Amino acid sequence: MEDIEKQDSDSQEAAKAQTEEERSEEIFHRSEENFRRAEKIAKIGNWEWNIVTNEVTWSDEIYRIYGIDKHKVKPSFDIVVQTVASEDRDRFCKAVDAAVKLNEPFEGQYRMIGLVANERFVHTIGTVVRDEVGRPMSMFGIIQDITDRKQSERKLQESEAKFRSIFEQATDGIMMADPVRKRIIEANRAICEMLGYTREEIITLRIEDMHPKEELSRILDLFEKQVRGELSLTRDIPMLRKDGSIIYVDINATSITIGGNPCLIGIFRDITKQRAMETSLRDTQARFKAIFEQSNDGISVADLDGRYVMVNPVFCAMTGYTEIELLEMRVHDLLPPHVKPKLFLQIAVGMNDGVRESELRRKDGSTFYALISGRVLNIGEHRFVHGIVHDITERRLLEEERLKTQKLESIGTLAGGIAHDFNNLLQGVFGYISVAKMALGDKAKSAAMLDQAEAALNLTVNLTRQLLTFSKGGKPAKKLIGLAAVVENAVKFALSGSQTDYLLESAGNLRSVEADEGQLARVIHNIVLNASEAMAGSGSVKVMTRNAEILKGVCSGLPEGGSFVCIDIQDNGTGIAEQNLARIFDPYFTTKQKGSGLGLATAYSIIKNHGGMIEVRSELNNGTIFTIYLPAATEIGIQVETTVSVKVRARKCRILLMDDEHFIRIVASEMITVLGHEVQIAEDGKKAIEIFRQAKNAGKPFDLLIFDLTVKGGMGGDDAIKKIRELDADVKAVVSSGYGDSPVIANYRSHGFSAFLNKPYDIHALENCLNELAAG
Repeated sequence: MEDIEKQDSDSQEAAKAQTEEERSEEIFHRSEENFRRAEKIAKIGNWEWNIVTNEVTWSDEIYRIYGIDKHKVKPSFDIVVQTVASEDRDRFCKAVDAAVKLNEPFEGQYRMIGLVANERFVHTIGTVVRDEVGRPMSMFGIIQDITDRKQSERKLQESEAKFRSIFEQATDGIMMADPVRKRIIEANRAICEMLGYTREEIITLRIEDMHPKEELSRILDLFEKQVRGELSLTRDIPMLRKDGSIIYVDINATSITIGGNPCLIGIFRDITKQRAMETSLRDTQARFKAIFEQSNDGISVADLDGRYVMVNPVFCAMTGYTEIELLEMRVHDLLPPHVKPKLFLQIAVGMNDGVRESELRRKDGSTFYALISGRVLNIGEHRFVHGIVHDITERRLLEEERLKTQKLESIGTLAGGIAHDFNNLLQGVFGYISVAKMALGDKAKSAAMLDQAEAALNLTVNLTRQLLTFSKGGKPAKKLIGLAAVVENAVKFALSGSQTDYLLESAGNLRSVEADEGQLARVIHNIVLNASEAMAGSGSVKVMTRNAEILKGVCSGLPEGGSFVCIDIQDNGTGIAEQNLARIFDPYFTTKQKGSGLGLATAYSIIKNHGGMIEVRSELNNGTIFTIYLPAATEIGIQVETTVSVKVRARKCRILLMDDEHFIRIVASEMITVLGHEVQIAEDGKKAIEIFRQAKNAGKPFDLLIFDLTVKGGMGGDDAIKKIRELDADVKAVVSSGYGDSPVIANYRSHGFSAFLNKPYDIHALENCLNELAAG
């Protein structure tokens, strides 16, 4: 029984002992886990190095610090050495040797790389354990990860370096002041240069030492407000330089705390030059305002879209608008409907920068003439159009009256010349017809008189053609020609039979022109003949042909410029008086005893109708030079159709004649009938179309059509032939007109006609035309 009780007692003791052991083990593990957590929180690991066996043991935190997997890498002293950065490795090894061999304390900070996942900074402390005779047996210690602290220190150093760099290299002056003692405690290079002090000198100064005494009370008051934070920016503050001169600054100040002490830091910007410039600018603006507002001319400024941004009182008075109204308007709003804003657009894009006349509209709808001077202004990054407007209405009216007087004089001269020439020719016509009527019994004499009357009428035709040429008619029938041969033939013909010599010079690469050869020859003939007469039929006329390039806007007579061929005709005759130069191209104006006064007028109109220009330079008793400009051909020219006289009599034809003049219909019908043809007449294009349609439907179509080009108040030949060609595309038609300015005459084939007859025409011209078409 006792044995059993003893066994039970032993068992209980054993169980109790086991429980105590388990509790102790649990406490130990808990303590160990807390220690590891503490190491992790503090980023501290412990290590031990057995110097004898070279074995190393690490705590878990060291593995984490080194970034090494404890299950893959066995720690050793060599691994520790490898993880130390190369620039720290020698220092580390020497510290270990000193601790082991010389028993010196081992402590240091090192950068860890190599096997480390990321760069680390560590602080390590170690102690060497020695045996009883002093031999080193082992070394143990701790490692703390100080990477975060190092990075913070580095950032702080970088920040301080940046601040110092900004502080010293700033272009604005910077000073720090003690707000209590009102003393300077720090200053940068810029403020020292600004005030002429060294840093050592400036930090000995007080606020009172840096400003003029008369301004000191105001400045100290502003200083106190900046200290209290009530004000940050103060402007236009006077400061004393070391040499006693004054500069003006803007100060932006802020209160801060450095090391627990209050401090006022100010940024100083020198505005002395700016202040002087602003003063000068204000003076300039005052002068400009006076000029702008008191000018006798209107002044305006507009943006590139044409919107007014500034106008002066005179401009407002000129236009009848208030300043407020104009600033809501555009330049175009002041132009009458028939005036295009071309000048403004040219100025805005830089194509024009000069003076032009233009018509402007007032608020009440009336207009006035103005001389406008415009140019582009560059103000900052923006561009504006500046205009000066001078009212020239009164001058323009006086000039128009003068021009009217001159025109009336020219018209009077023209009317007198025409009446004189026509009366002379009509005298011949009436005289010959009267004699013919009296000699009806003598057929030969009567026929001769009628021939003379017809000749006189031909002269009237030449006169009317000349008049058409220098008025709006005489449209040239152009073809591509070379000038050299035309010029030479015309010069030779003009001087044949005279004692005047000539000299021809022509550029080797002379360009061709598109021109009416006959009209051009007439121009050269007239000018050369005048040159010969100016030299009294002797001397020499020099004629030169050359190429010329004229830039756009350079020549007022040829504003668009381009490529031209020039003919210079020079003589050394009596010259032209200055007062006559402006009128030499007027019709019937002449200073010669003999001459019609139509030669130069005709020449001027012919060249103008060719798109060219005639210039004349002359000095009394020193000769004259006429220069003719003709546009150079750029492509194959228009070939002129020539009419060949056909001697063979054509077959009998059915002809439809359309003309709005009754007597022309009667006379032309008689001539057509005399020539053996059948004729039917119509007074306008609509009637002609209806007659043509009826005849075609009846199986009696017309063989030929003769249509007048212009019908007063009705359809003319150009419109009628288009309708008729829809009915019969192959019909042959002749266009007839007394005008020479229509493009239909010059290019009749492209308008649906087969030939043309210029009025007046005789029976022979009519016969040749009909025979050619009927035989074709």
